[in-house]
Amino acid sequence: MGRPAEPDDEGDGPSPDRRRYDSPVRRGRAGITRERILAAGSEVVHRFPTWDWKGLTFRAVADRAGVSERTVYRHFATERELHDAVMRRLEEEAGLSYDGLHLDPSSARACGETVT
Repeated sequence: MGRPAEPDDEGDGPSPDRRRYDSPVRRGRAGITRERILAAGSEVVHRFPTWDWKGLTFRAVADRAGVSERTVYRHFATERELHDAVMRRLEEEAGLSYDGLHLDPSSARACGETVT
């Protein structure tokens, strides 16, 4: 492995010969990986016989995207965040927007959502 970061001459950061962790290249790759994850999530959902989101798991998306589960967790902290992002992707694919759409209380309870 590489050597640990050492302060530069002023003592306020890593030495200049050490590559920055937050670089444009890394951000670009992270963006590409996020897109692969979202595309995989969309593909997983399109294979469902019904809109049962229980099958949209970190493992299923990771397997489809060809990345580790940990990589999916780096981009989405919870399955809810993953589901929301995939739903936004599906909206984009369909050219629709569900902004402002609300379920009536009985439908929301049937879906397992809490109504406030």
